[in-house]
Amino acid sequence: MNSEQTILLCFALEREAAPFRRAMRDSIGGIRILLVGMGSRAASERFSQAIAWERPGCVITSGLAGGLDPSLAPGTVLVETSSAFLLSAARIPGAVPIRFHCDERIAVTRLDKSLLRSRTGADAVEMESGAIHKICEQHGIPCATVRVISDSADEDLPLDFNALRGADGQLHNGKLAMAIISRPWKVPSLMKLGRTTARATERLAQALVEIAGRVRSEGMGGSRDHG
Repeated sequence: MNSEQTILLCFALEREAAPFRRAMRDSIGGIRILLVGMGSRAASERFSQAIAWERPGCVITSGLAGGLDPSLAPGTVLVETSSAFLLSAARIPGAVPIRFHCDERIAVTRLDKSLLRSRTGADAVEMESGAIHKICEQHGIPCATVRVISDSADEDLPLDFNALRGADGQLHNGKLAMAIISRPWKVPSLMKLGRTTARATERLAQALVEIAGRVRSEGMGGSRDHG
């Protein structure tokens, strides 16, 4: 298949991508999945390498997002794009057009989220898509962010995940294990977050299958506006 007809679907982590891999099996061709890692630095490096090797027809950057708008509940699918073609393809039931803020840090507390909302006016926060959009704009590749709310604006995360990242910006399993061992009372909250994010990524996978299917059926040529 001509790479210009390929949809490049970017996730930070495999746990975000896994439900989509299962959902798309034997159903949609012309999709390449790229894991870019956590944070804009890792995403920029890995994404730039990927498109230098094979230029896609369009890009969808996806995964989890933290809510900044209190009206957005966990499991809500969110969309942002300047591409008219991709915006049309993403008009599916339950998907909400919003504005994302890309940040280097995870918004951990309700106060963090409230301050970000006040400072940026954004509806949700993520860590990679802003960097990917910038590169796509430089290369004239249409790009859309399609993400799902994992934690709402009015809830605190059970741990400060920023403190559990290594020098490369990725979550450090050893630090995470030590944090759990030293704070066993956090385990129920972590398990609840795990269940919530699992349901959210399943919902995201369903939305991505529908959106990717519409992009393929409507023809990638229609995506040659701007991303």
